[in-house]
Amino acid sequence: MSIQGLEAKLLANLQDFFRENAFYHLPELRQFRKTTKTGFENVIFSFSPYDDELWVNVHFGTRHDRLEIIAQQFLSNRIDFREDANTLLTTIGRFRQRNYFRYKINNSEELEKTCEDICSFFVEKGFAFFDIARNIIEVDYIINDLPRQPCPYIYNPVHRYFKGLIAARLSENFEFETLFVEYASQLKKSLIDDSTKDSFEKLYSYLGYYSEN
Repeated sequence: MSIQGLEAKLLANLQDFFRENAFYHLPELRQFRKTTKTGFENVIFSFSPYDDELWVNVHFGTRHDRLEIIAQQFLSNRIDFREDANTLLTTIGRFRQRNYFRYKINNSEELEKTCEDICSFFVEKGFAFFDIARNIIEVDYIINDLPRQPCPYIYNPVHRYFKGLIAARLSENFEFETLFVEYASQLKKSLIDDSTKDSFEKLYSYLGYYSEN
């Protein structure tokens, strides 16, 4: 089976499993997505051919619309990407504390084992993570619990600062001011451009007056 054939077969084999759990297939984005009251949950597949193997990385995460509507006003993301932006995103490998893990497939037997492991992961742990991450207070904890350490659920550290500050505000975290000082300090030490630093200051001012009512 060709590399392209393995990609198509893997996604086809997983469709029934995800459909049974209310996830619909978005083939153009190589993902399965479930709409929730707070935004969406998704499982994204990235494929890399390597010699005669197909390497597969499985990302999964959530989006909180309230948080992202604010964040995307201050981040420099492309406009056409904003509605699909995740709030939290990690991989099966990182969740299992195996950062460089990839599924490696070159035949039907390995493909079947990969599908079984992906399904088992979500039944045992992945869907439970989604349940927890629908709560903005939990999102605040996930992003902000250890502000001086990298967050394994947001790849871009700059986005972590912005989204962490918003999550703290939305969850009424009493450490909001402390988090602002910490993240502003980390931004100043980084090589990021001055316009991003200015945007962070503007976000802080915006959140100071923010009200959902």
